[in-house]
Amino acid sequence: MKYFRLAVAPAILCGLLLTGCGTLSGLGTDNTPKPAPLAAFKAEYVVKPIWSTHANSGVNNDYLQLGPVAADGHLFMADAEGKVVALDPRTGRVIWRTNTKAPLSSGPSVGGGLVIVGTADAQVIALNEQTGKMVWQIKASNQVLAAPQISQGRVIITTISGKVSALSAQTGQQLWMYDHGAPTMVLRGGSLPQVVDNKVIVGFSDGKLAAFDLGDGHIIWQQTIAMPQGAAQVQQMVDIIADPVIADGTIYVATYQGKITAVSLQTGQIKWLQTISSYTGLVLGPQQVFVTDAAGSVWAFARSNGQVLWVQNQLANRKLSAPQLMGNTVVVADGEGYLHGLSQADGRLVARTLISKNKAILAAPVVSGNVVYVANQAGLVTAVQLGAE
Repeated sequence: MKYFRLAVAPAILCGLLLTGCGTLSGLGTDNTPKPAPLAAFKAEYVVKPIWSTHANSGVNNDYLQLGPVAADGHLFMADAEGKVVALDPRTGRVIWRTNTKAPLSSGPSVGGGLVIVGTADAQVIALNEQTGKMVWQIKASNQVLAAPQISQGRVIITTISGKVSALSAQTGQQLWMYDHGAPTMVLRGGSLPQVVDNKVIVGFSDGKLAAFDLGDGHIIWQQTIAMPQGAAQVQQMVDIIADPVIADGTIYVATYQGKITAVSLQTGQIKWLQTISSYTGLVLGPQQVFVTDAAGSVWAFARSNGQVLWVQNQLANRKLSAPQLMGNTVVVADGEGYLHGLSQADGRLVARTLISKNKAILAAPVVSGNVVYVANQAGLVTAVQLGAE
């Protein structure tokens, strides 16, 4: 089996670090590789704008992925200043806007009639999905950087300190809590807990993946996905901040400076792995796993055995978002405001459009039918349509 190791640029790393960035002497923008120039290609799809609106204030220069989220006929957004917005996905019209007056750091998550966000000052806030009115607000044990998960009347949250809690979706009351712990230096962000078959799947900042019982929180299994390497603290970071994806009894999970791995949902046993570094995310095709890595390459692996099917490296160092699928196309956004389309079959470039000049798009695009929604750092939300050239 072939193995690959890819590293993130120092300046990008500083932007991702929650703690310890001040200790990285000598690392700055002068050492950052320049984004790859945009390569010419024959467009196979035309990108047609539908609407664009400034929904909120965005995330400024913070590495926060606050939406957008499409659910129940609405498009939801949040910003770092505390505003949560529901939009009409057909027109971009604001349906409701709520100012929580809290420094939001995760979400929004939608489910059970609620929109839930986490904050940098350790709060979890639940809003009514239809009206935006406050339903409940509770104090968490620490910062909530990973989006909450809503399932079966419970809200699952994880904190920067490695605690996992289940809250009542009705009242916010804590039902159970597990303290996993965390390294002293972690990446800014966290993976969305996943719930399936009464199991809660959580990725931690020490490279471990665990399954908990949704009912009482007891641990079912724990698996090490990546081990810290090197003597320096930065080299030892193996955070799971990309959301695990589950299908057909298998969990697909990627770590920073670590591995992309297929794990049995039932037992936690590793089925296959490849060495790769990702802090954004992955998405599943019918037979493939697509992932963007820390160096700006897009990879396709076979779901069955982890074989590398193709790699597209013409977008190197462009700070790519997590990928999404639209028909036969893989769509990713980048740090200079572009949206790119790649062929699922071989990774060739098939479409490109500039969404927002020099304004990064950090959150993964949202796909609904033949429409792609993207939001940039400044809170500009844009809907575009991909059609045949």
